[in-house]
Amino acid sequence: MHTIVIYNPSNCRNEPLSFLDILLNETLIEGTIYIPKACLKKVSTINHRLPAKQIYEFILRLACVFPVCIADQLPDQMDSCMILQVPEIDFDEAGFVVDCYIAARYKKVLLEHQIFDSAVNSILLASRQLGCENRMIPILEEMLQENGRYPYYFQGSQPFLIYTGDPFCFQILSVFAENLGKSLEQNGYLVEYFDVSKEDYTAVSRYIDKSFQAVIGMQSYMFSVRLTDEQFLHDRINGPKYNFVFDHPVRFQNHLKATPQNLTILTLDQDYEVFMRKYYPPNVRFLPPGGIENLQEDKTHFYGKSCIKDGHIYNKSCVKDKRRIYDVTFIASYNDIKEAVSVQLLQMDRPMRFLVNRFWLHMRKNLTAETSLLLALKDYGYVLLDEDFTELLEKFQKFVLYMASRYRFKLVKTLVSSGVKVDVFGKSWSTCPLRDNPNLNWHDLDLSTEECLDVWHHSKFSLNMMSWHKNALTERIANSMLQKAVVITDRNPYLESQFQDGQDIIYYDLDQMDKLPARIQRLLQSPERISEIGENGYQKAAKYHTWDCRAKELIQIAEQDAAHICNL
Repeated sequence: MHTIVIYNPSNCRNEPLSFLDILLNETLIEGTIYIPKACLKKVSTINHRLPAKQIYEFILRLACVFPVCIADQLPDQMDSCMILQVPEIDFDEAGFVVDCYIAARYKKVLLEHQIFDSAVNSILLASRQLGCENRMIPILEEMLQENGRYPYYFQGSQPFLIYTGDPFCFQILSVFAENLGKSLEQNGYLVEYFDVSKEDYTAVSRYIDKSFQAVIGMQSYMFSVRLTDEQFLHDRINGPKYNFVFDHPVRFQNHLKATPQNLTILTLDQDYEVFMRKYYPPNVRFLPPGGIENLQEDKTHFYGKSCIKDGHIYNKSCVKDKRRIYDVTFIASYNDIKEAVSVQLLQMDRPMRFLVNRFWLHMRKNLTAETSLLLALKDYGYVLLDEDFTELLEKFQKFVLYMASRYRFKLVKTLVSSGVKVDVFGKSWSTCPLRDNPNLNWHDLDLSTEECLDVWHHSKFSLNMMSWHKNALTERIANSMLQKAVVITDRNPYLESQFQDGQDIIYYDLDQMDKLPARIQRLLQSPERISEIGENGYQKAAKYHTWDCRAKELIQIAEQDAAHICNL
């Protein structure tokens, strides 16, 4: 059993401290506290929501699980410890507020030892001496009833609950969930995972009446689960809820029209944030996905007929090459849905087909899908109710995908036809008409996330085209930058606020793709410049766009939302 050591050489004694000892006398923890890091896997880190006595409350939670001793000698293996220096005890109004919270939280223990009344009276007496007793009495009453700021403080010491296990798109949502959870854990927070691939969704009922710092899903249907009385199950779980949505919200609208209380949708696109505020009831915030850094040199992975090891590519001829062996890589699907779209159009009446064509006309102006549809409707004099508009926009999503796939094909064709070598990955490219072009190198293998990171790690340029997100950041951009590949992508306002063209990133315009090949070829003649842009992109992404960054942002968001829920 790991032991927490309170080092205070002036005490000249070595003895264990019980939880009750510390609860009744906070001066016992004065000194330097050594907490084995293994303890942090059982107890969440310091509760920063408390206005005072944060270390004292943290030690109390630890003392519920691990032995504590006071010592006049330093413990062994200090390098594996979290070290805290206890500040002077807060004998002020903020300190009394925390005393009220602690008395309420451990009320059962105090009652069992028949010292609850004396504990409460000592708080009131001390507050009377400070002249704030009249303000403390209502605070103490609300704490004992677990109302007001009590749930806000209590949730700040509880785990995060994350839903994972979704198999969508090579399990990318599970990768997001695992990396966010790992970042929260690295910041000292406890994380509990519910794996939807291993448990039936009804098993989430075990969390009813439990509290969490936040409940988090990655485009998860779990927040739509209802109880037998049709109440949302998550209305019975305490704490703010967050569901990341990585696509246009209309694709997810069946889960947006009615939602649990205190659910916030986290979107990767600032335009989607505006759209959702207008058309859907839940709160929404802009919070794009983070990236994963995986700069390791000693891994071996096979991509089609070749393998990479120690920065070199090996194939049948065993050619030894430099570490960044690919000029331009494009890890994306090839979607040939022309036939499916044609079938859908034939099933429409003539006015609707005209509307689709006008919709595409506006999309070619690089407008969002929702703006394009609004303009197309206006052109024909149609006025729709909000619900009818979102329903129609959902039906038009296949037409959005078709337009995006056409531009994606045009992008690759423009490059390979101009002599730029492009490596594409995935079985979906088997039907691409460009496969016979000698500058297109097709790798017949669907890559895992880790393998994608390795490809970008060995790429000079990582090609990207947004799936019609017009004010967003995607994980592909962040991941590529974190492997120091130079990202080439279509520009949008949010990206331009984060990364400078030619400095951290390379932008192109959808209506001026013909300018891109010459720019890439010039840069290929300057390896130093490629390395410089890759390094700059890496530095910015590492500072602002990792999952660790997102975890810290989410901690702050959850704290703000929890305060709002508790009317603080």
